[in-house]
Amino acid sequence: MSDDENEDYVGALEILEAKYQTLLQTFIERRIIEQKTVDNIVACINRHYGDREASSEYIRSINSTIISLNLQIKDLRTSDKHFWCLVNLKPDESSKLTTNYNANETTLFKLTVCLFINNHQNDLIMETLIANGGEAKSSECINLANRAAISLSMAEMTLQKFKVDGWLKDSGTTMISLTERAILDLNPILTELPHCQLCKQIVLPVNGVVEECMNCQIRLHPHCSNQYFKKTANCPACKQRFK
Repeated sequence: MSDDENEDYVGALEILEAKYQTLLQTFIERRIIEQKTVDNIVACINRHYGDREASSEYIRSINSTIISLNLQIKDLRTSDKHFWCLVNLKPDESSKLTTNYNANETTLFKLTVCLFINNHQNDLIMETLIANGGEAKSSECINLANRAAISLSMAEMTLQKFKVDGWLKDSGTTMISLTERAILDLNPILTELPHCQLCKQIVLPVNGVVEECMNCQIRLHPHCSNQYFKKTANCPACKQRFK
């Protein structure tokens, strides 16, 4: 954590009620917490203070206070899990990738992300490398070294650095993928990658599958589309029947 981030978090804690401080402190330490864990933490806090406030109200109250400090607890949903992540909304937060890494390292990161996402850009080389489920083999990512104008050994070291810094994570013994924190923090600088029309977050395929409208080519997360299409069969963008 940088000194600036630490000052932001200390400032946020100082202006919150004690019971909210406890939950925010947990977010500061972990950055990302699954919904059921948040519920358990809030239940413990409620028992201590004799309250019955829902976890959603805790987060709403915390956000209403810390938004003035450019901080927010945002939700992130996958096909089967619901997370909450503490995000710094300052403009320089989303530019950390480009300020903490050189141009070649940043290029490698973006090329790696493209392996996670089937972006239908008719790039035959990319199409052959796209992996299922928003992840890719470590060896495939390392082999992007030439396109990033770095050596294979440097690519391997850079990918490890991205893992240590919390942008990438191991997914099994040979695969890597984006961390949940990266999906939220990097949204502003990954605008060239496909985003869900409904939640506006980067679309990571689930088992290689992503919902796409054949009429206008917008994309939806499977979990977003499942909720949306309970009310209509039409595309949220072009309003034609979603195909």
